[in-house]
Amino acid sequence: VSTQSTWGGGVCLSCMVGYTSLLFVNAHLSAHQEKVAERNNDFYKIAMSTTLRCSKFPGATSPLHPETPLEVTSPTVSSPAGSSKEGSKASPPKEEDATKCFDVVFWSGDLNYRIDGVRRMVDVLLKDEEYRDVLLANDQLEKERRKGAVFVGFNEGPIRFKPTYKYHKEDGKATDQYDLSEKARIPAWTDRILYRTNPPYDSSGLTLQSYNCNDSMSLRVSDHRPVAAHFKLRTQARPAEAAVTPATQAGSKTCVIS
Repeated sequence: VSTQSTWGGGVCLSCMVGYTSLLFVNAHLSAHQEKVAERNNDFYKIAMSTTLRCSKFPGATSPLHPETPLEVTSPTVSSPAGSSKEGSKASPPKEEDATKCFDVVFWSGDLNYRIDGVRRMVDVLLKDEEYRDVLLANDQLEKERRKGAVFVGFNEGPIRFKPTYKYHKEDGKATDQYDLSEKARIPAWTDRILYRTNPPYDSSGLTLQSYNCNDSMSLRVSDHRPVAAHFKLRTQARPAEAAVTPATQAGSKTCVIS
């Protein structure tokens, strides 16, 4: 599926493991401190625009891997664009989105949600892990999720690592210092991994084992730090009477939204 926009986009991949349907989404949402509403809209645009659906679920709007794209309507924002302090909730989409059509969904990427605050204060709070909860309370993604504006039904592991953006680079390598440029960007947990399950899948079948950030020197080619999550997943056996779907015969496929 292809849409015209100024944001990065996303890649969606679906597959079946036994009789458990999985959806993986990797996305790059709108950048810049004030673009909260745009990021929320990006989430819905990806969830609604991907043609991937699982035919296991009643009411799914398309087969698992349809031949033609779905017709979708982009959600609208109920407040002025760029407002991160109030009213940044995107209207819930009318169409059923893909994240509700699979047993298990993993959503990762540079989601670009920032920390609301000023650089000097954030730098002070970062010096003591005791104040991490204060920073997380001002994390835009956490605030938007609490409002029910975005990623409704998703979970995220506890964040026990430093903000993953934006690290100052020297000689092509990221240092341990945050942005030293004139822009002095506020450090933020822009890189995230969220997940959800949908009935009738038993949510106890998905367990988060770890959620961390890797700051190895060999990976410091970006001004971001990579994050990783380790899950334990219990899959369902395929019922003997279940028919083999075209998706099973064809294997996994992907959908790129750009």
